[in-house]
Amino acid sequence: MRAHHIMSRLLTGIAAMLIAASAAAASDVSSAADSAGVGTDRASQQSARTLSFEDLGMIYSLKLRTVFGQASIPLNLRADQIVTAATLDLHYAHSPSLRFDLSHLSVYINDQLLRTMPLSAETASGTSVRIPIDPRLLLPHNQIRFELVAHYAKPNECEDPAHTTLWADIDNDSKIELSLSPLPGAPSLERLPAPMFDAGDERHLRLPFVFNGAPSPETVKAAGIVAAWFGAQADYRGADFPVSFGALPGGHAVVFISGGNPPPGFERFAGLRTPTVAVVDNPTAPGSQLLVFAAADADGLVQAAQALALGHLSLQGAQAEISSLQLPPPRAPWSSSRWIDPSKPFQLALGATGPLSVTGLVPGPVSFEFSLPPDFYPLSEDSVHARIKYRAAPISAVNSSLNILLNDQFAGGVALNHGDDHRVKKVDDSSTLDVTLPTEALRAHNRLDAQYHFRRDTNTVCEDFDSSSLQGSIDPASTLEMHHYAYFSEMPALEKFADGGFPYSRLSDLADTAIVLPTTPGESDVSAALIALGHIGRWTRDAASRVEVTTLDAMDNVKDRDLLVIGRLDRLTLPDDWTDRMPLRLSGDQLELAPIGWLTALNERYLFDRDVDSARSHASRVIVDAGQNFAALMGFESPLASQRSVIMITAGRGGDVRDAALALTDPGTAQFVRGGLTLVRADKVSGYDFGGHYEVGHLPWWFELKRWLARHPYLLWPIALLLAILLGTLLNVALRRKARARLKTKG
Repeated sequence: MRAHHIMSRLLTGIAAMLIAASAAAASDVSSAADSAGVGTDRASQQSARTLSFEDLGMIYSLKLRTVFGQASIPLNLRADQIVTAATLDLHYAHSPSLRFDLSHLSVYINDQLLRTMPLSAETASGTSVRIPIDPRLLLPHNQIRFELVAHYAKPNECEDPAHTTLWADIDNDSKIELSLSPLPGAPSLERLPAPMFDAGDERHLRLPFVFNGAPSPETVKAAGIVAAWFGAQADYRGADFPVSFGALPGGHAVVFISGGNPPPGFERFAGLRTPTVAVVDNPTAPGSQLLVFAAADADGLVQAAQALALGHLSLQGAQAEISSLQLPPPRAPWSSSRWIDPSKPFQLALGATGPLSVTGLVPGPVSFEFSLPPDFYPLSEDSVHARIKYRAAPISAVNSSLNILLNDQFAGGVALNHGDDHRVKKVDDSSTLDVTLPTEALRAHNRLDAQYHFRRDTNTVCEDFDSSSLQGSIDPASTLEMHHYAYFSEMPALEKFADGGFPYSRLSDLADTAIVLPTTPGESDVSAALIALGHIGRWTRDAASRVEVTTLDAMDNVKDRDLLVIGRLDRLTLPDDWTDRMPLRLSGDQLELAPIGWLTALNERYLFDRDVDSARSHASRVIVDAGQNFAALMGFESPLASQRSVIMITAGRGGDVRDAALALTDPGTAQFVRGGLTLVRADKVSGYDFGGHYEVGHLPWWFELKRWLARHPYLLWPIALLLAILLGTLLNVALRRKARARLKTKG
């Protein structure tokens, strides 16, 4: 019995060991499978991204000059991605007259040397090299620096460090190839606007908006407030907001839920009584997140959107509720931080884009950026002054200078002459350069460059020279001052909408703006409205808390506002007093341009040197060639109120209104948006000014009179004749009275 018991326990132990081993093996297989699954998921989420130097801001080739030339470009990366592999594909050319045994080109990233390339006769006409980059060197914000060391003189010969032989060019089609993996993060409001928008991503923002069915005007208003907020974040990048009435897209998106029937997967938001903002994982795209606005009705969605845009939302955790919201007082005209106040001197240092000092023989400019209200109207040629306080090292030669440029147009300059070279030179205080800026070069957004041009003294042969001794700076106390101006604009001027968001950006809370949609708007209509509001938000940098959204059948409720009408021409049923003002209209099934009167054509040709008849003929050819496959922007005075504007984002039957809205967000196409009509066909954008202007704003009476006479020169002689007759009549009456009085006295 005892032996049997021992044998039984032994068999039981062996069985247990076999079961445990089997379970362990199964566990190992399961773990391996899970690990393989995770690896597969991660592999499937890998993405590749190629950035050309042009994408990084290099509009032209990067030019390296002198015996030691340097230049750098920024490389910013998203915070929710990690680089797993990177390669620099560099294209460059250089002077064929260098001493190749002493010349080379080096590439650094974040001050870490990547590679030094020797220069040779074979590489002079142009070559390319692929340089692997250790991903561990890459940070969210990076600098790629290029250094050229170049010599041309033979042994025992003198060398001019600024000789024209010393050059190398780096093509802007050079590129960086990145392999990226997502960096997972838990949903959190604290990261907003990330991950929907990441400041490290220099690309055009594309953020889908999803609605639970066709949205009401109030729901579109809520979405518009959010779109304007994201447009302000995206700024110069531009923003595209595709719209879906139900289906969730892959990637990050914004979702609006109202009522008691949320879409599948969002049941947690059913029955909400308090407006809520939340960040959740996207169930259709692992690694992506959704910004959700949920409320019992559309008014609650508007309140939630306003809370986010105004910064009144508690950004803690993954979800926040808005119990109450008090809107700030209405904004005053041009009170946004985007615009400088013309009534006060503007300190240029506040708009500096980089260091205020430069060094070397060929330094880059000291640049400043500033934005003026688009209806800023100078009343004289000397209305805008720049008072530049500067310092320059006394070692520079007589031909050195400091030039001031406004939007790449020369504005003024000064010679850096320090006097007699035999005296000890001393620079311990700034000098002042007063420059009158050309008013015709002013735009809504402007760049002022202070460019030093240094020359070294070459009178002494073979003198040792250190280029770092050539230095110049702009004093932070330099200012921009404006006098004699008004707020006035001649409309239509679609270029001011493209570059400044005018007239809607005048009040940064959009209290004077209304979006007008077709009676039953489609996805493209709503998307175009959101893109336009994002474009306006870029310029206002404020919450669009007072914008209104309505449909064509309720326009009378917003007649005292500037209107942004959106919809295809065949879906916009407008009264005759509207179509009579539209430069392009639909008559039955035919498109036709508004006729131009002979007097208008005469005035435009001889007073403004504009051939409106030729412009109309060109527009007609574009429309005929496009058929109905085009989009358009139109501007005209509102038939509902004087000094109110209408801009229409529209399209032919085969066109998409989104194309016209997106033309505003791309600098390459926005530069052609102008006048009262802009046609968009594929990548071609054409703007036309057909005359027929109206005015917005006010001018001083004396300037208005001067302007009227300048625009009607053919009336000068008749007016002068009438004045002469009137003056002669008055003088004759006065003399007759005086004569009668004298005769009466004698009598």
